[in-house]
Amino acid sequence: MKLHIVLAMSFLAHAACAQRMQYPAIKRTAQQLINFVPPGWEIRDGTTGDLNKDGLADKALVLERSAGKGATNAQDLTASTVPRMLVVLFKLPGNQGYALGAQSNSFILLHDDPEADDPFASISIARGVLKIDFQYNRPDSHDDISTSAYKFRYDGQHFVLIGADLSITGRMSFTFQAYSYNFLTRKGVFTTGALGEVADKTLTKTLKLPLPRTLDTFAQPGTWVLNENFAL
Repeated sequence: MKLHIVLAMSFLAHAACAQRMQYPAIKRTAQQLINFVPPGWEIRDGTTGDLNKDGLADKALVLERSAGKGATNAQDLTASTVPRMLVVLFKLPGNQGYALGAQSNSFILLHDDPEADDPFASISIARGVLKIDFQYNRPDSHDDISTSAYKFRYDGQHFVLIGADLSITGRMSFTFQAYSYNFLTRKGVFTTGALGEVADKTLTKTLKLPLPRTLDTFAQPGTWVLNENFAL
């Protein structure tokens, strides 16, 4: 089985628990950030930066429901889940507040495995790019540690995926493997080696990529299989 597919399956296993609830609609415009937070929800994380190139400080927020409720997954097993949302807000000029730029009810992975660290790691904005980082780590196991980062840029209508990075560290093999995708150049770089040593192999490959995904069409990390060798 290709390692990319294994990584995809790892993320899927921790995002598979169905969120059986209706997500609230976020307000289209509001004066204060708190006005975009629905009742019963709270801001778990957030970042500031100019996303639409107008010189104003936009916001990207990770919202989390204040109290989780029991949910049943596809295998009829019960897990405690806390729903999450990604909300992007564009700053309006003057004192007009903010306007909703994007809302995703599925891209921020849930912390639905009590034996693993929270898969959501961080969110940031730099040079107009929205970056969301994830991790998969079970501290008390011999499983490999994997991380991923997804980079989105606003094109005037949608947040388009322009790049992604994935890495896998072997606890037992003491090796690492890293993948870096550039959807602007349609190239991918694969690097592998022993931990603490210089990488012993780098392969630059032109990828035959489909049309870029957007935050609207890319539901969850680990679910987009590009081909038999590559999955994000």
